[in-house]
Order: sequence, then structure tokens, then C-alpha cells
Amino acid sequence: MRLHTILTALAPLAFASQAAAEVTEVVIPTSDGIQVHGSLQLPEGDIFDPIPAVLLVHGGRQTRAEWAPLLPELAESGWAVLSIDLRGHGATGGEISDWQAFFNDADGVPKDVEAAMGFLGAHESVNKDRIAVVGSSVGGNLACVAVQKYGAIGGVFMSGKTEAATSLAGEKLTGLKSMLYIAAEKEQGGARAGYANELCAMSAGASRALIVEGSSAHGAALLTEKPALIRDVMDHLGGILADGKFKEIEFPAPDGLTVTAEMYGPHGLSAPWIVVCHQARWSRGEYRETAPRLTALGFNVLALDQRSGGAVNDVPNKTAARAEEKKLPTGYLDAEGDILAGLEWVKEFGAKKVVLIGSSYSASLAIKIAAEHPDLVHAVGSFSPGEYFGKDQPKLIETAASKIACPTFLTSSKDEVPRWQPFFAAIPGDEGKLKWSHTPKVDGQHGSRSLWSQFEGSREVWAAFTPFLLLQR
Repeated sequence: MRLHTILTALAPLAFASQAAAEVTEVVIPTSDGIQVHGSLQLPEGDIFDPIPAVLLVHGGRQTRAEWAPLLPELAESGWAVLSIDLRGHGATGGEISDWQAFFNDADGVPKDVEAAMGFLGAHESVNKDRIAVVGSSVGGNLACVAVQKYGAIGGVFMSGKTEAATSLAGEKLTGLKSMLYIAAEKEQGGARAGYANELCAMSAGASRALIVEGSSAHGAALLTEKPALIRDVMDHLGGILADGKFKEIEFPAPDGLTVTAEMYGPHGLSAPWIVVCHQARWSRGEYRETAPRLTALGFNVLALDQRSGGAVNDVPNKTAARAEEKKLPTGYLDAEGDILAGLEWVKEFGAKKVVLIGSSYSASLAIKIAAEHPDLVHAVGSFSPGEYFGKDQPKLIETAASKIACPTFLTSSKDEVPRWQPFFAAIPGDEGKLKWSHTPKVDGQHGSRSLWSQFEGSREVWAAFTPFLLLQR
């Protein structure tokens, strides 16, 4: 399968692609006549158009250069990124005669953020309903204002102050949501940590406070002192910017059968991919809830319809229907070609790293394919694998497991654990280096539905699986 075939298949889907990552200097007028200077970065090879965006707002007496530690990660995110110099700072320039007013006046610097939010919301490449704000010090306070008044869906607040955020908003803070509040434990005798906890208690959605123990660093300086915080910031942004949006695509299996799949973003083509495969009698609908959570971890996701399947979550299996119409075989092993076609598709599309996740029979196929096609699979998530392929092949998957050379994660319901323990033992290498496993404390679920939030124990499974996935990025 050639890339031009893929692009042709995507043409009806309004595929948007850029030749290279692009950084543009912009000037944004405010309602009170200030010309705010900033840098707009658009990702290379956008999968979705429009795409989410992140606005970066620096602290007092700083400039947009304050965000240097975070920019490399944002460059790989697949989001649009706008960093600005506030009035009186950097390229925007101007004099600040009253710093008290600068930090507290609702008719002053909030207009810079309002203008920047308006600029992003009107940009043809940006999804105006998916804009997050990251702020340092007064920029953290302004991030609260952006959520309260200017349509931001959430963001990150670093070393801000409750009273100042309220003053800058010019109103009581009742609309805060989906915020990550970061502060150093020792700054100002713990006052900044107190503000973070106070604002978190006032916030809705996926909000939390992260207090950096032993530190007294201020604002974005925390990212330099504690680089691990960058991952916390990126994970939080991914969680609030993911929206479950997908595009349905089609491509041929090796025998010519048309395979249907759903492609979830919003990350650029250079981001790692996850190819997810359903269990018996089901469809790509198995991952309607799971796929957005995977994208929030920084992956693009391709959810397949394999020919051995049916319907789930009101999503019919289009590949299986075509196979039946054409009277093609639809056994478990027959679906292997559909999965290989999906892996080839993402490889041709530009994927550099691919995680293959399988459920039930496809969990077993994921192990087999990874062992036989190491060029296509860089890691495996196997949910409830077993020897599902008949008495004449009693150890097909155990044998494949002995040849696997990529990181592999195995789990299942509690009573299914004995099915895959021989596979786990057969995988060469040490636990925690090449192979990982999770045995649930509760009864658990069969296949990848153990990740569905409606089931008891799903949070436990995510807690075990997420660190494994982050290692594959």
C-alpha cells in the first residue's frame, strides 16, 4: 500500500497536512489599542482540522522565553501553540507605571489574554472549543480569567494567587474547571501552595492541586527545577484537549477486503500510534470510550473492524459485514490480515512507533503478530489472551510469546490469569523491562472492556497500564 493511496482515501475527509512545522510571529491588537506580539506554532501533518490549541502566558517581568522548557514537548503534541509577550514585556513593549494595577486591574492585562483567545478562536486551523491556557505567576491568574471569561476549557496555573486572580477577572470565580494548580511547598511560607489548594477546591471538572515538596521555586522556574513536572502538564493538557473526535477511514486487507477503521487524534503524524483491535462478535465500537483516553496520553489511535466480529455499543462491524457478503472466511486467524493491514496503514501514514492492543482473540493475535513482524509493532497491550485457535495448535501463542522482542503488557479478569501465565513466562527478559502484567484485585472483565469506566476495577487497570504506555512514547 502506497502513501498516495492513503492520501486519496483521506481526501473526502478534508485531510489537512503541512509540509513542515511552522512558527510564525504574530501581532494581535487588543480592544484598548495594545499590539501584543507572540509566536504561533502549528504542527507538522495535522490529522484533524481544526486542531486544539494551547495559549502560554508568562509571569511578571518575564517574556514568552520563559516557556523554553515546555516548548519541545508542545512541539510534539500536535496542537497549535501561541505564546505571547504581555503588555510592558518583551516584543510587545510599553511602560508599566503601576505594577499593582498591572497585577490586579481587570481593565488592563486581561485584555491581552482576551485578544489572544480571540485570535486563536478565529484561526482557521484551531478548534475554538478546544483551547487551554498555561500560565506562570500573573499568567497563572490570567489562565483562571481565560477559563472564567474567555472560553478556555481548562489549563495549568503555576504559582498564582487567589485574590489577584479574582481581581483580574473582575468578578467572583465561579466558572473554574479542569485546572492543574501547581505551586512550590515552601514559597512564601507555603502561601502559594495554599492558593493552589484553595482554587482547586473552587474548581469543577478534572481539577487538582500539585504541590512540589521541598521547593520554593516560582512559576515556570519549577519546570526547570523539576523537569518531571513537564509530563504532568502535558498529561493534564492531553486529558482536557482530547474530545473523542474521530474520522472513519477504509483501506484494503491483503486479500482485497475493505477494512473499516476509526482514526482518533488530535496529535501530529510524528506522535506515536496505538492500533486497537476488538474481541469476538464485536467491532471498533469497543474503543469509543477508551480511544479518547489513549489520545490524552499523547497517542494517535486507529480502531479496527476485523472480519471476525459483530456489533457493540451500537457500532456495527462493517468489515465483518463485507466479508460475509463476499463469503470470505471469518475465523479468528482470518482476521490477522486485517490487523496487519492496519499496522501497514499507520506505518505508511508516518508512524515511527506503534503499540498494538488486542482484546480476547485479538489479544492473542497481537502477541503472534509482534513476534512475527517486529518491524511493525514496537509494544503490545494484550487483554485476556488465550490459546483460542483450535486443538491442532494448542501452543500457538505460547510459542509466539517465546519469540517476542518488544515490551508487552498482559492482563485479564482474575479467573483468566492462568490462561496467559504460560505466555508471560515464555517472554524472554525480565519483568519490568520487557514484560509487564497486572492481576486485578476484583473479579475484573474479559478483554479491553476492563478499561471501561462503568466496571469496578477499571481505575486499577488504567493505573497499571498507563505507566507502561508512557514508557512507549
